[in-house]
Amino acid sequence: MRIVKWHPLLELEEAFEQLPSFAKGWDVDVDISEDKENIFVEMHLPGVDADKIDIEVNENMLRVSGSREEKKEEKDKHFFRKEIRRGMFERTVMLPVPVQGDKAQASFEHGVLKIELPKEKKAQQTTKVQIKTR
Repeated sequence: MRIVKWHPLLELEEAFEQLPSFAKGWDVDVDISEDKENIFVEMHLPGVDADKIDIEVNENMLRVSGSREEKKEEKDKHFFRKEIRRGMFERTVMLPVPVQGDKAQASFEHGVLKIELPKEKKAQQTTKVQIKTR
């Protein structure tokens, strides 16, 4: 019998490879910055078509969703690794301040989504909350 050195991390990686693709999902990294007037959001979405991206803004929440299409597998092709995530993605982030979603602008070039969101200029209305005592 041959003695083989055990590599627990390798076994874990191989087990992860066996999971169905819906369990893996894929992450979308985001950079958020600001100046005096605007919030700027940048996401890298390589391989995604611009018409497959949806952007929704609600006060200080931004939701970007879409999909990267699965390529047809060739029967004669054997993969040693398959790490590029495909399928649906969604990323929701809380923005640091309320924005004017109706005036947002987005551009998509070379796989980079850039969103410019003007900050809400109206002062937020303060609501007083009464505490009930028993």
